[in-house]
Amino acid sequence: MGYYYQVKNSESWISQVINHPQNTLSLLFLQAIFYPLASLIITISFIRQTGSLFGADLAEIGRGLIKLI
Repeated sequence: MGYYYQVKNSESWISQVINHPQNTLSLLFLQAIFYPLASLIITISFIRQTGSLFGADLAEIGRGLIKLI
C-alpha cells in the first residue's frame, strides 16, 4: 500500500516529465519544418507572379531553383 501512495504522490511529477518533451518536440517541429516550408512557398509564389512582370523565363528559374534546393 505504501508504494501505491508513493506513486500517487509523484504522479504529477511524472506527467510533467512526459509533457515537457512533447511540448519541446512540437515547437522544434514548427521551427524545423513548417516555418521554412511556409517561407519557401511564399518565395516561390512571389517569383512566379513577378516573373512575367520582369519578362523572365519561368523554365529557367525552375531549373535554377532545383539546383539551389
